[in-house]
Amino acid sequence: MAPNTCKLHQEYTALLQTSRIYRYRSPQTLLFKQLQFYSSGALNERISKLVVTEFGNYSTSDLKLLRDFVYDSKKEVSVFLKISEAAFDVFIAECLLSNNERCSIFVEDVISSMFVIGAKKYFFEEKKNCFCNETDSTSYRIAVENSPVD
Repeated sequence: MAPNTCKLHQEYTALLQTSRIYRYRSPQTLLFKQLQFYSSGALNERISKLVVTEFGNYSTSDLKLLRDFVYDSKKEVSVFLKISEAAFDVFIAECLLSNNERCSIFVEDVISSMFVIGAKKYFFEEKKNCFCNETDSTSYRIAVENSPVD
């Protein structure tokens, strides 16, 4: 199941129409590079909080690995949005720095989509058939059942 890419793409397009959001015309600019740097830290922090909230009973190494899978799923989400990964980073940074409620909701939707994609990859590629206990499998089942679909 893929995230609700149509909804994400529509919201992304609508947010680009606003004058508050940077339009990525000059990836060589200092502002672009600063926003890209900020985004990686802010996004990683949000993802870490979500991973710990959902799977806090995992070992530290498993939590880091799961976080990495979720963070790496930004590649898939940027493809859904039809933008480069660098532009995705900057756009997320702009949304995180914005006081716009619509931007905040969009970022949360994107992070939720990334979480679903990353968690699925983690469980299917790393854990395969190894659900360590009932809590782990319940958390994953809830994440999958609540994942948006096209």
